[in-house]
Amino acid sequence: MSEPSPGQFFKRNSQLFTVLGVFAAISVYFTQLSLDSRWQRLGTVSSFTIFILVALSIQQNITPPSSDKTPFDYVAVQQFQRTGLAMFYVAFYAVVISISVIIIRYSDTLFFLLSFLFFIGGVRTTSKLIGVLEFPEEKPTVGETPEFPLMMSYVIRNALYAAIIGGGGLALAQIWGLIPIEYLSAFRMSSPVVGAVIGFLFGLFVAGSVFTVVFTGVVLLHYRFVHMKEAGTFEEFAKLFRKTPWGESE
Repeated sequence: MSEPSPGQFFKRNSQLFTVLGVFAAISVYFTQLSLDSRWQRLGTVSSFTIFILVALSIQQNITPPSSDKTPFDYVAVQQFQRTGLAMFYVAFYAVVISISVIIIRYSDTLFFLLSFLFFIGGVRTTSKLIGVLEFPEEKPTVGETPEFPLMMSYVIRNALYAAIIGGGGLALAQIWGLIPIEYLSAFRMSSPVVGAVIGFLFGLFVAGSVFTVVFTGVVLLHYRFVHMKEAGTFEEFAKLFRKTPWGESE
């Protein structure tokens, strides 16, 4: 079952077209600024990238939910019955290709933007490196479980591995000249490979460092609770803690 008219297609995707128009306007605004700065380049590439992602979502929605055809096959079959839809399909891709050509002009900034995806990959890798540890089924409790510091020491060890690998890799990249400071300060990357490597290593370093600091603080807190229990002041502290917003939320 096909849609009765292209108007139904526009109505079904009205929200996506609204978002598309917003980022198209933002993209044009950035390109019209009479300055050449790193923020202009980053804003232009970011808005154009979102524009293309929304455009791809619209392209996937060309086929109505009742049809099992691909967008291209659907338009090819409907090109005579729905001439307006076929014309939209051609013009739509002409616009997307034109925008893509503009993004290619700022490819070094696009590589910088894509490096954040690999940064997230480095953070997830660190999380998985910590998550491979096996702990008892009973959840360890700060200040109560005697083995808690030992358990956390393995977490801190793995987090340190990630931080050392990430930090060491970044240091070597800097020594080899793969991280030109002037490029990074201008939100640029010399190549997608360099952007991917730097983003991933930076993710390892940041996540590893944060996990190390956080879990080290938790271990210190454990010993502090143990000391307070031995001194008989823990219950008084617990009563005061329950009066705080954090204690009430538990």
